[in-house]
Amino acid sequence: MLQIITQTFSSPSCFKVWPERISDLLCTTEIGETKGMSTPPPAKHATVCTLYDRDFFAWTQETARAIEAGRFDEIDRMALADEVESLGKRDRREVESRMAVIIMHLLKLKYQPGMATQGWHETVANQRDELAAVLADSPSLRVQLDEQLTKVYKRARRQAAAETGLVLDAFPETCEWTAAEVLGEE
Repeated sequence: MLQIITQTFSSPSCFKVWPERISDLLCTTEIGETKGMSTPPPAKHATVCTLYDRDFFAWTQETARAIEAGRFDEIDRMALADEVESLGKRDRREVESRMAVIIMHLLKLKYQPGMATQGWHETVANQRDELAAVLADSPSLRVQLDEQLTKVYKRARRQAAAETGLVLDAFPETCEWTAAEVLGEE
Protein backbone atom coordinates (compact mmCIF):
# COMPACT_ATOMS: atom_id res chain seq x y z
CA MET A 1 0.00 0.00 0.00
CA LEU A 2 1.22 3.46 -0.84
CA GLN A 3 1.53 5.92 2.01
CA ILE A 4 1.41 9.61 1.21
CA ILE A 5 2.16 12.29 3.76
CA THR A 6 0.81 15.57 2.44
CA GLN A 7 1.70 19.16 3.14
CA THR A 8 0.43 22.26 1.36
CA PHE A 9 2.75 25.20 0.74
CA SER A 10 2.61 28.35 -1.34
CA SER A 11 5.24 26.84 -3.62
CA PRO A 12 5.37 23.23 -4.81
CA SER A 13 7.03 20.73 -2.52
CA CYS A 14 7.27 16.97 -2.35
CA PHE A 15 5.14 14.42 -0.59
CA LYS A 16 7.15 11.74 1.09
CA VAL A 17 6.36 8.74 -1.07
CA TRP A 18 8.05 5.39 -1.49
CA PRO A 19 6.20 3.46 -4.19
CA GLU A 20 6.53 -0.21 -4.89
CA ARG A 21 6.20 0.52 -8.62
CA ILE A 22 6.44 3.61 -10.78
CA SER A 23 2.70 3.35 -11.41
CA ASP A 24 2.12 3.87 -7.69
CA LEU A 25 3.13 7.50 -8.04
CA LEU A 26 -0.05 9.53 -7.76
CA CYS A 27 -1.03 13.15 -7.59
CA THR A 28 -3.20 14.39 -4.75
CA THR A 29 -5.37 17.48 -5.17
CA GLU A 30 -6.00 20.11 -2.55
CA ILE A 31 -9.11 18.31 -1.23
CA GLY A 32 -7.29 15.01 -0.98
CA GLU A 33 -8.65 13.25 -4.06
CA THR A 34 -6.21 10.81 -5.57
CA LYS A 35 -5.91 10.90 -9.33
CA GLY A 36 -3.66 9.13 -11.85
CA MET A 37 -0.22 10.46 -12.68
CA SER A 38 -1.51 12.19 -15.80
CA THR A 39 -3.62 14.58 -13.73
CA PRO A 40 -1.42 17.27 -12.21
CA PRO A 41 -2.35 18.83 -8.89
CA PRO A 42 -3.72 22.37 -8.83
CA ALA A 43 -1.19 25.20 -9.06
CA LYS A 44 0.31 26.49 -5.81
CA HIS A 45 -0.41 23.28 -3.92
CA ALA A 46 1.78 20.41 -2.90
CA THR A 47 2.98 18.18 -5.71
CA VAL A 48 4.03 14.57 -5.64
CA CYS A 49 7.70 14.29 -6.41
CA THR A 50 8.32 11.42 -8.72
CA LEU A 51 10.80 8.73 -7.89
CA TYR A 52 13.03 10.43 -10.48
CA ASP A 53 13.02 13.61 -8.36
CA ARG A 54 13.54 11.86 -5.01
CA ASP A 55 16.00 9.06 -5.77
CA PHE A 56 17.63 9.06 -9.19
CA PHE A 57 19.41 5.73 -8.73
CA ALA A 58 16.21 3.98 -7.62
CA TRP A 59 14.43 5.54 -10.62
CA THR A 60 17.07 4.15 -13.00
CA GLN A 61 16.73 0.67 -11.54
CA GLU A 62 12.92 0.69 -11.58
CA THR A 63 12.86 2.10 -15.12
CA ALA A 64 15.23 -0.63 -16.32
CA ARG A 65 13.03 -3.31 -14.70
CA ALA A 66 9.91 -1.80 -16.28
CA ILE A 67 11.55 -1.77 -19.72
CA GLU A 68 12.80 -5.35 -19.35
CA ALA A 69 9.33 -6.50 -18.28
CA GLY A 70 7.61 -4.59 -21.08
CA ARG A 71 5.70 -2.38 -18.60
CA PHE A 72 6.06 0.68 -20.81
CA ASP A 73 2.98 2.37 -19.38
CA GLU A 74 4.82 2.69 -16.03
CA ILE A 75 7.79 4.58 -17.48
CA ASP A 76 8.22 8.29 -16.99
CA ARG A 77 8.85 8.90 -20.70
CA MET A 78 9.84 12.56 -20.35
CA ALA A 79 12.42 11.81 -17.64
CA LEU A 80 13.76 8.88 -19.64
CA ALA A 81 14.04 10.98 -22.80
CA ASP A 82 15.84 13.73 -20.86
CA GLU A 83 18.31 11.23 -19.43
CA VAL A 84 19.02 9.55 -22.76
CA GLU A 85 19.65 12.95 -24.34
CA SER A 86 21.89 13.99 -21.45
CA LEU A 87 24.01 10.86 -21.91
CA GLY A 88 25.01 12.06 -25.37
CA LYS A 89 25.70 15.55 -24.08
CA ARG A 90 27.78 14.13 -21.24
CA ASP A 91 29.96 12.19 -23.69
CA ARG A 92 30.38 15.25 -25.91
CA ARG A 93 31.42 17.35 -22.89
CA GLU A 94 33.86 14.64 -21.82
CA VAL A 95 35.45 14.62 -25.29
CA GLU A 96 35.80 18.42 -25.17
CA SER A 97 37.22 18.38 -21.66
CA ARG A 98 39.80 15.70 -22.42
CA MET A 99 40.80 17.43 -25.66
CA ALA A 100 41.29 20.70 -23.76
CA VAL A 101 43.54 19.02 -21.19
CA ILE A 102 45.61 17.35 -23.92
CA ILE A 103 46.00 20.59 -25.90
CA MET A 104 46.88 22.58 -22.79
CA HIS A 105 49.63 20.10 -21.97
CA LEU A 106 50.87 20.04 -25.58
CA LEU A 107 51.11 23.84 -25.44
CA LYS A 108 52.98 23.73 -22.15
CA LEU A 109 55.37 21.08 -23.51
CA LYS A 110 56.06 23.09 -26.67
CA TYR A 111 56.26 26.59 -25.21
CA GLN A 112 57.84 25.81 -21.85
CA PRO A 113 59.96 22.73 -22.55
CA GLY A 114 62.41 23.56 -19.76
CA MET A 115 59.61 23.24 -17.21
CA ALA A 116 58.25 19.96 -18.56
CA THR A 117 57.76 17.16 -16.09
CA GLN A 118 57.09 13.48 -16.52
CA GLY A 119 53.61 14.25 -15.20
CA TRP A 120 52.83 16.42 -18.22
CA HIS A 121 53.72 13.57 -20.56
CA GLU A 122 51.73 11.09 -18.46
CA THR A 123 48.72 13.41 -18.46
CA VAL A 124 48.77 13.60 -22.25
CA ALA A 125 49.04 9.80 -22.53
CA ASN A 126 46.31 9.14 -19.96
CA GLN A 127 43.91 11.68 -21.46
CA ARG A 128 44.47 10.23 -24.92
CA ASP A 129 43.69 6.73 -23.61
CA GLU A 130 40.51 7.93 -21.88
CA LEU A 131 39.46 9.94 -24.93
CA ALA A 132 39.99 6.91 -27.17
CA ALA A 133 37.75 4.87 -24.85
CA VAL A 134 34.93 7.43 -25.06
CA LEU A 135 35.25 7.56 -28.85
CA ALA A 136 35.23 3.75 -29.03
CA ASP A 137 31.93 3.73 -27.14
CA SER A 138 30.48 6.61 -29.16
CA PRO A 139 32.22 6.65 -32.56
CA SER A 140 29.73 9.14 -34.00
CA LEU A 141 31.41 11.80 -31.84
CA ARG A 142 34.46 11.58 -34.14
CA VAL A 143 32.53 13.51 -36.77
CA GLN A 144 32.47 16.53 -34.45
CA LEU A 145 36.17 16.51 -33.48
CA ASP A 146 37.33 19.23 -35.87
CA GLU A 147 34.51 21.54 -34.77
CA GLN A 148 35.25 20.79 -31.11
CA LEU A 149 38.97 21.38 -31.64
CA THR A 150 38.36 25.01 -32.57
CA LYS A 151 36.09 25.49 -29.57
CA VAL A 152 38.29 23.80 -26.97
CA TYR A 153 41.53 25.33 -28.22
CA LYS A 154 40.51 28.76 -26.94
CA ARG A 155 39.93 27.34 -23.47
CA ALA A 156 43.14 25.25 -23.54
CA ARG A 157 45.12 28.29 -24.64
CA ARG A 158 43.78 30.38 -21.74
CA GLN A 159 44.50 27.55 -19.29
CA ALA A 160 48.04 27.09 -20.63
CA ALA A 161 48.71 30.82 -20.23
CA ALA A 162 47.39 30.74 -16.67
CA GLU A 163 49.41 27.66 -15.70
CA THR A 164 52.67 28.72 -17.35
CA GLY A 165 52.53 32.39 -16.45
CA LEU A 166 53.16 33.22 -20.10
CA VAL A 167 51.08 35.89 -21.81
CA LEU A 168 48.20 34.62 -23.93
CA ASP A 169 49.88 35.97 -27.07
CA ALA A 170 52.78 33.56 -26.49
CA PHE A 171 50.50 30.85 -27.87
CA PRO A 172 49.11 30.76 -31.43
CA GLU A 173 45.55 32.00 -31.90
CA THR A 174 44.59 28.83 -33.76
CA CYS A 175 45.39 25.26 -32.88
CA GLU A 176 48.53 24.00 -34.56
CA TRP A 177 47.52 20.35 -34.20
CA THR A 178 44.87 18.38 -36.05
CA ALA A 179 42.29 16.38 -34.15
CA ALA A 180 44.17 13.20 -35.10
CA GLU A 181 47.38 14.64 -33.66
CA VAL A 182 45.63 15.66 -30.46
CA LEU A 183 44.36 12.09 -30.19
CA GLY A 184 47.88 10.80 -30.82
CA GLU A 185 46.81 8.99 -33.96
CA GLU A 186 49.38 10.73 -36.23
